[in-house]
Parts: sequence; structure tokens; C-alpha cells
Amino acid sequence: MSGSSFDGPLPMSELVAKAARAIPKNDIVELASIRSQWDAICDAPLRDHCEALAIHEGELTIGVDAGPWLSAVKLASPKILSALSALGGQAPSKLKVVRRDG
Repeated sequence: MSGSSFDGPLPMSELVAKAARAIPKNDIVELASIRSQWDAICDAPLRDHCEALAIHEGELTIGVDAGPWLSAVKLASPKILSALSALGGQAPSKLKVVRRDG
């Protein structure tokens, strides 16, 4: 090793605090707003199979619970983006759809 020492694993509270500092505060607030209004943003039954996971540089990542819902969310992307822009603020302008594990 190049002069660094390993003191063991960090406590979970310290890891969470470091992760929270790495996420821009406006993204956290915007994501919370989107999650609280998800029923108005995403129509049923689609909203029962997906959720807003993260925002990074104007891109909202949406997780789906099964493969067929990936296509459904992609097809609904224009409507979802329109609903997001109606919220105002720093609404995401792009979507990324991923499959959630578990």
C-alpha cells in the first residue's frame, strides 16, 4: 500500500453522512417533491410498478420492478416529463429507466 493505513470499516452513520454531503441539496429536495406527487405525475397502473429513485444533473432515474414496465415507462416518458415540468422548480428534463432488483 502506498503509505495509507487501514483503520477498519467506517460506522454506518459516517458513511450515510458522507453520501448525503455528496448529493446536491436541491436534488434531494426535488426528488422528495417528485416522490410526494408521484400519483399525479405517473398514471396507474404504471405508477404501481415504478418509482423515482434519484436525480442527477437534470436526469430523473426511475426504477421499475419488471422488464415489461421498462418499455411502458419509456413510452410514457413524454407524458411524465410534461407532468414534471408542470411542477416548476428544477424539474428534470431527461429520464433514465432502470430495473430494480428485488
